[in-house]
Amino acid sequence: ILLQTNLWYEWKKLEDRGIPIDHEHVLFGKFIREKIFPGGMLCDPDVVIARGKEAGFEVPEVQSLAKDYIPTLDEWAANLEANREKAIELTSQESYDDYMHYLTGCSKLFQSGHIDVMQFTFAKPA
Repeated sequence: ILLQTNLWYEWKKLEDRGIPIDHEHVLFGKFIREKIFPGGMLCDPDVVIARGKEAGFEVPEVQSLAKDYIPTLDEWAANLEANREKAIELTSQESYDDYMHYLTGCSKLFQSGHIDVMQFTFAKPA
């Protein structure tokens, strides 16, 4: 099984890496939970690995895609901005604003190391 998912590092790991956590980061996490992925939960990579192992899988490979995902987010934001009027016409100003905030905010947090997007390979033992 190959799983690709966005992740939010536990605060202690960020602290250990010297990555500051401030009120803005907490508010962005709340924004993602409430506006973009309601009912969803971004977790630490170790949680994904632990759940896979609990289900009987080995986890032979974990790969961060953040470095490559940043230009993708930036391109999506540029395309959305270039099509602002049509996007608002099809949805709403609020929806447009939410997704611009999501795309640009995630790009910044991927760059700073606060969040990540990873691929996990799960395999049944031989």
